[in-house]
Amino acid sequence: MAFLRFLAELRTPAGDAFFMAMTYLASEYLVVALICFFYWCRDKKIALTLGVSYFLSGLGISCLKISFRVPRPWVLDSTFQTVPAALPSATGPSFPSGHTQQATSMWGTLSLFTQKKWMRGAALCLIVLAGFSRMYLGVHTPQDVIVAFVITLFLNFLAYDIVIRKDLFSRKPFLVSLVLLLLTVGLGVYAFFLVSSGRISAELVNDSFKASGAGAGFAVGIYLENRFIRFVPWADGSKKEGGVAALLLRYVPGIVVLLAIMLGLKKVLPDGAFFSALRYCLVTLWVTVGYPLILIRAGRQGK
Repeated sequence: MAFLRFLAELRTPAGDAFFMAMTYLASEYLVVALICFFYWCRDKKIALTLGVSYFLSGLGISCLKISFRVPRPWVLDSTFQTVPAALPSATGPSFPSGHTQQATSMWGTLSLFTQKKWMRGAALCLIVLAGFSRMYLGVHTPQDVIVAFVITLFLNFLAYDIVIRKDLFSRKPFLVSLVLLLLTVGLGVYAFFLVSSGRISAELVNDSFKASGAGAGFAVGIYLENRFIRFVPWADGSKKEGGVAALLLRYVPGIVVLLAIMLGLKKVLPDGAFFSALRYCLVTLWVTVGYPLILIRAGRQGK
């Protein structure tokens, strides 16, 4: 808390705005948008590596959050003031940091696919800025950030090994999907047990149910796509069929429907853990199965 108080004394309106922007660069919406871009338009293996890293680390971080149930800094010390604009994104327990996990998964995984030092340096800077922003804004402690970074960095390399080096999605797709599905269902069952036994409130495990639903949809979706659909991305979309305009015409409709599922169903479906999990499950099924099927029917997959 002493370090957070030190940072709080350095806050300025410009600093608040800058570090809020750095937090947005670690949002789940941006991660999902990048997965969609690579999956639909560029390179499925990059998308799969990013997806495996993101969901594995998300499951791990969620499990630690609901296991340790560490209160947020302003709960630990009622005299501590956080930046008000950061509060809506600070859901669930504090330890470890979900935003740091998302930033490390996203930028760290993408850096594995380039040999350019400046791009890897830029990725590292974005990760550091995202983690530091959570401390500057007063919603996480250094321990929260460091642990999330270390765990996710390890899982980045594991995901790269699974998808690229060992090519397990091609060689053993059912096994990979089954393991992912068991892990996601396991988190959901564990979260339900904690709530039903009174160890934690339903509100604090909502993110875990979302992670479980999204992970389950991803695990099932990638198997169905690999087994029955075999969608080929438009690997060089900027140079084919009209260039950038055609690429956007391919990408944007899928994103619009994704947002309709993610945000629209939130207003339609009742509140509760089951419906949160269902909504996120439908999102990942749309990404991996639904929209690729539409693109194939429209004759707009790659060759």
